[in-house]
Amino acid sequence: GTCSEPSNVQAGGGACPVRFRCAGCDHFRTNISYLPDLTTYLDDLLRTRERLNATIDGVDDWARADATPAQEEIIRIRHLITTIKRDVTELGDAEQAQIGEAVAVVRRHPRRPRRPSRHARHPGRAPRSAPRGRHHLGGHRVNTTAKPRHAAKAASPDMRAQPMLDGRNADSARRRQRVITALDRAAADGTEISAAGIARAAGVDRTFLYRHRDLLEKIHALQAEPVTGDGTGPAVTRASLQADLLAAHERAVRLSTRIQHLEKRLSEALGDQAWRESGLGAPADIDALSQKITSLEQQVTDLRLQLEERDDDLAASRATNRELMTQLNNKTRRAR
Repeated sequence: GTCSEPSNVQAGGGACPVRFRCAGCDHFRTNISYLPDLTTYLDDLLRTRERLNATIDGVDDWARADATPAQEEIIRIRHLITTIKRDVTELGDAEQAQIGEAVAVVRRHPRRPRRPSRHARHPGRAPRSAPRGRHHLGGHRVNTTAKPRHAAKAASPDMRAQPMLDGRNADSARRRQRVITALDRAAADGTEISAAGIARAAGVDRTFLYRHRDLLEKIHALQAEPVTGDGTGPAVTRASLQADLLAAHERAVRLSTRIQHLEKRLSEALGDQAWRESGLGAPADIDALSQKITSLEQQVTDLRLQLEERDDDLAASRATNRELMTQLNNKTRRAR
C-alpha cells in the first residue's frame, strides 16, 4: 500500500514513526492493485509464525514475542484481502475486465517513493536552478526541447490508466448509494443514527464518510431531526431524549443510594432488637472500645521507646565498666 504520513512521505518511506506497522496505522492506504502484495505479505506472516513456534531452544521469550507476528495484524490483513475480493465480485464482468486491465498497467509501471531533493538532504546547500530547456513538473524533470512524440509516449500510461480511474469512480458511486440507502432505512426504522452505525450498515469505512462531507452533513442533519411529533406539543429530538435518559439514570442512582441507606438502618434496627430479645444485654459501645484500643496502642508505643532508650543506656554503661576495669587491672600490675 501507500503511506500518507507527512514525515514518512517527505523521507521517501524511510522515516516511519511506528516502525512500519502499516496495518495498524490510520495513514495506511491500499487498493486492488496491491492485492498480490497483500497476499504475499500474509503468507510471509503465517510462515514466520510457524517457524518461530517450531523453534524450541536458543531464543529468549522477549525476542520470540517481539519477532512473532501479531494476531491482530494477521486479522487486519485478512480483512483487507477479503474486502477487496468482495468488492470486485460485486462488479459486472465488463467492469472487472476494465479493472484487470488497469491493474496490469499499474503493476507494469510500479510506484516508486519520491526521493527528497538535494536541498532537503543538504539544508546548507542552495538548490541548483534547472538547466535550460528543462522544467520540474510533479517532482519529475521534463525536457521541453524534446520532440512531441516523447510527450505522447509519456502521456500514454495515463490514457491506459483511465479505465482504473473510471472503476474507482464507479466504486465510489456504489458506496455512496449504499450509504444513502442505509440512511433512509435507519430514518424509516427510527433507529439511532451515527457515523459508525451507518458505515457499518453500508459496509464502508468511516473515513469514506469523512471524505464525503455531504454524506456526513446529512447524517448530522438526521441526528438533529425530531424523532416523533404529533403536533400537540414540542418536538422530541434525540438530544432531548438523551437528556431525559441521563436524568432518569441519575434518578435511578439516587434511588439506589437511598435504598442502600434504608437497608442499612433496617439491618441495624433488627440487630439491636434481636440483641435485646436474646437477654444478653445491651451491645457494647463500639466507639468507646475503639478509643480504648487506640489509647492502649499509644501506651505500648511509648513503653517501647522507653525500653529502647534504656537499652542504649545499659549498653553505654557496660562499655564504660569494661574500660574502667581495664584501667584498674593495669594499675595493679604496675604496682606489683
